[in-house]
Amino acid sequence: MSSMFRRYKTVLASREFIITAIAGLFILVSFLLRIGGAQFWMHTSFAVAATAVGGLPIISSAIGGLIKRQVNVDELVAIAIVASTIYGEYLSAAFVAFMMLFGKVLEDFTAERAKTALADLGKLTPSTACVRRGGIEILVPIGDLVTGDIVIAKSGERIAVDGVVVSGQASVNQAPITGESMPVAKAKAAKSTPAR
Repeated sequence: MSSMFRRYKTVLASREFIITAIAGLFILVSFLLRIGGAQFWMHTSFAVAATAVGGLPIISSAIGGLIKRQVNVDELVAIAIVASTIYGEYLSAAFVAFMMLFGKVLEDFTAERAKTALADLGKLTPSTACVRRGGIEILVPIGDLVTGDIVIAKSGERIAVDGVVVSGQASVNQAPITGESMPVAKAKAAKSTPAR
C-alpha cells in the first residue's frame, strides 16, 4: 500500500487533488446537513464554499481560455456552475465543479500510472547485447548496435532488440510487451520481439 502512495505522491500532493478533496468534503458535509434537516443557511454555506473552492479555478481557467481564444470544456462547465448558482442550486453547482475536478485528478492518476509502466518496461530492456562480429562474440551497449548485427540471445536472457531469427529456435516470453500469457515459439525467419 505504501508503494502505491509513493508511486502517486506527485498526484496526491498536487494542487488539483487538494482542491478536489476539499470541495468533495464540503459537498459531503452540505449533503449530510441537508438530509439531516439542518437549517437552510447551514447546508447552503457549505455548498457555497464547495462551489467557491471547486468552481473558481474552473471559471478562472475558462476566462483565461477565452482571452487566449482557446475554447475547451472549462467554458461549458463554468456556464453550468454560474447558471446553477444564479438559480440558487448551490449544491448542484458544487457537484458540477467537483465532477470536473475529479475527472482531471483521474487523468493525472492515469498519466502517472502510464509513466510508471513505461519506466518499468524500460527496466526490462537490457543495456548491453551479445553480438557476433568478425566471428567472435562481444558485449556492446544497445546504442552501439547497427543494422545487420547478429545478436546472440541465450536461454533465460532478455532479448535486447527486435529482429529476425537467423538460426536456432526458442520459446520467448513476450508478456511484458504483448501481454500474451504463454511463451511464443520463435524460429528461423520469424520476427522476434524484445522480451524477458
